Amino acid sequence: MKITPDSRYRFPKQNNPRSKTKSKRESEESAPTPENNGIATEKSIWRTLAAKYDIRHATADELREISTALYHAGQISLFNHAILTFDPAKSPMLNLDINLTPADRDGRRDWIAEYEARLKRDLKQNNLQAALQHHKIIEILKRLDKRTACLTQQFPIDCIF
Repeated sequence: MKITPDSRYRFPKQNNPRSKTKSKRESEESAPTPENNGIATEKSIWRTLAAKYDIRHATADELREISTALYHAGQISLFNHAILTFDPAKSPMLNLDINLTPADRDGRRDWIAEYEARLKRDLKQNNLQAALQHHKIIEILKRLDKRTACLTQQFPIDCIF
């Protein structure tokens, strides 16, 4: 056997029937076609999530579900997914609430207002890197806002609120 410098990085291909089925299903759902050029699938995930959830009245668990769906659809980065899904209330190491806006008794809050408050705080503290990231999060959340979608005609959804 001849050993080359990169031979230690070659691993045999794993055959996992579960992952094969999942990736095939995902590729069928997200594969671009000549008719839609990949655009319909992108819009459909946003439309589906906007119809299912009210981002201005959602729990942290619902925000996590939204973020996970967007990440798996390739619509947001892993970093944005991490920011959206981090819940300090579930961390045993932290005993503080970093949220700046109040939640109702069911734990629902306006996540756009929450991240706008964080952006305002970041700018006040001259934390430009966090401000830029929170601005990106606000842009993501506004794409899910039914009110914004109805006003900008991003995609057709029921505009009754």
